[in-house]
Amino acid sequence: MLSRRDVFGIAAGLISAGQLCSQAPRPVFWVKFSVTVIDSQTHYINGLKPSDFRVLEDGILQRISTFADGTKPPLLVNADGTTRPIVSAKVTQGGKPGIDLTREDGDLENSYTITYYSDPSNHNEGFRKINVEIVPDAEKQYRVRTRPGYRMSRGGL
Repeated sequence: MLSRRDVFGIAAGLISAGQLCSQAPRPVFWVKFSVTVIDSQTHYINGLKPSDFRVLEDGILQRISTFADGTKPPLLVNADGTTRPIVSAKVTQGGKPGIDLTREDGDLENSYTITYYSDPSNHNEGFRKINVEIVPDAEKQYRVRTRPGYRMSRGGL
């Protein structure tokens, strides 16, 4: 026969293991931002592909959903890294709330626009830091300019 202490011990163990606690799933939302890439002589680097970028939010790798090079139409980025044209603008947002950090200075010709759906495993409800790396730049000769991140509000967005 189990004692009261045993039952509480088992329940506490299951709760800490996540077996009894059913947390509501974290909301998924999209983040859209602009990036410019320059070399050491401040020349713009154009013609990069989505696979050339690595986006991290608070250190968590994000999967790029859409990608636009300059003023070209955005492309949908498939899970395997291939791209295809977007049929509808609703594909980017999917009816979910989002954060638009795109540049407003009009210099889209020398920038890239990237959209991703924030990974629900990120539990940070404060300032979320965005870090963008250029994968083929092993010598770190390129400089990436983008917004440093965004702040979550108390309710999520």
